[in-house]
Amino acid sequence: ERQFVALVALSRGSLSVEEFYASFLGVDTDLLRELDGYALWMLGGLFERLDRQRGVDGVSSFFIPRLRVYHSPDEKLHGMSFQQFMMIDTYSSWYTVSGRAEYLDQMIAAMYLKEGYSYFPEKDETLVDFDTSIEDLSQIHIDVKMAVFINWNLIRQWLSATFPYLFPKGDGNDAKGGSAAAWLDIFDAFVGDNIPHMDEYKKLPCMDAFRILNRKIKNSK
Repeated sequence: ERQFVALVALSRGSLSVEEFYASFLGVDTDLLRELDGYALWMLGGLFERLDRQRGVDGVSSFFIPRLRVYHSPDEKLHGMSFQQFMMIDTYSSWYTVSGRAEYLDQMIAAMYLKEGYSYFPEKDETLVDFDTSIEDLSQIHIDVKMAVFINWNLIRQWLSATFPYLFPKGDGNDAKGGSAAAWLDIFDAFVGDNIPHMDEYKKLPCMDAFRILNRKIKNSK
């Protein structure tokens, strides 16, 4: 978590190279000052090779599992409903296009939930309080928010590798489902004439929905 946020902060210019090494490696800046330029250059080369060796298709989990009392979705989006995914991806797409901070906050609020809260509460669960979540999570540092945003885009690339017809590679957030209108069209086609059971489609685990939709798109070609 610390290392991923440090990488994002460095790319945004929020950290100097020296501060980045200190944060990423978990060492004091005084120790880094004892290293000469050549040693720091060698460290930089190691980071570059690490970046080249790691493929983004394998990122299916969240590097930041918790924001205050809010928890990230599970690995491989296990337990995430189709409704939650569509909300997250819509706000992500809007932020990509507009750069407006409120869409980033809404994306994160749709993603990170308090324990015991759900989009479709059962038994002792509580319905998600979206407005309160936005207010709480909007206070998170921008470097952390951007790390969450980048993490989501990496997960979308994993989805592209897993469901290539639903999430075509090379389209990024402009892929099928990359906007609210696209997701509404896909959802309406998915529901079809089963309008009385629309809520059941919203509750469906998103990975199950993706598997069905990906097969339908494939078979229609």
